[in-house]
Amino acid sequence: MINPYSSARPGKGAFPITRLLFFLVATTVIISFLIWCLYLLDRDTMPITSVYIVGDLKYTNVSHIKSEVEKSIDAGLLYLNTRQIRNVLLAEPWIEDVFVRKVWPPGLSVKIIEKVPVAKWGARALLSSNGAVFEPRELEGFNNLVTLFSLQDSPKNVVENFLIVKQVFEHFGVLIKHFGANDRGEWLVLTTDEKRINLGRGDIREKLSRFQFAYERDINAYWPSVTRIDLRYSNGLTVEKRQIKEMRGTL
Repeated sequence: MINPYSSARPGKGAFPITRLLFFLVATTVIISFLIWCLYLLDRDTMPITSVYIVGDLKYTNVSHIKSEVEKSIDAGLLYLNTRQIRNVLLAEPWIEDVFVRKVWPPGLSVKIIEKVPVAKWGARALLSSNGAVFEPRELEGFNNLVTLFSLQDSPKNVVENFLIVKQVFEHFGVLIKHFGANDRGEWLVLTTDEKRINLGRGDIREKLSRFQFAYERDINAYWPSVTRIDLRYSNGLTVEKRQIKEMRGTL
């Protein structure tokens, strides 16, 4: 008699096709994973195809910067060292700061912030708004900027003193052409109309107050003939004037 409740056990090798398919799928997954790992380990994976230079650029040569970036690319997107590229670009004279970002499709977005020149520093350099001294390849076109200089003081200290002097002088309509300190630490001013003013050493505020008092009381009356003013004294000042010869004749 056959028992309808009894269950037949499958013999060995009952599902050979299922097991084979499972083995093939597992093997395919493992091989694909290994290939993917090898792909990711390759430094040239996802090569950079585009470089985008962005920023409000007035003095920077975009073609040159793009060329420098492309020469610095030594790996694909995954292994590319953006900090190294940033350091290369920061060596450029006109660049204040750089932000390098990886983008997709594989490429680089390079945002550049330029230095803003506020003065010439000596004969061959410029001074940025952040107090950085830099030497651009060309100085043409910056002759309208005031020239600052110092053999001892930091650019920051020179700028701070220049702004103090500039405020007082411009109040009288006097423009500054050169400002700085000599090897003795004396603050010197050369105006655009070639007057030479020595403010001496140390804090210049008291010297400027003395100059302001003398200018309003007396000097303004003969300012065009002034050639030199010396404020190095503890009290008072001296003024040198150009001798103006009176020309007389008959018609």
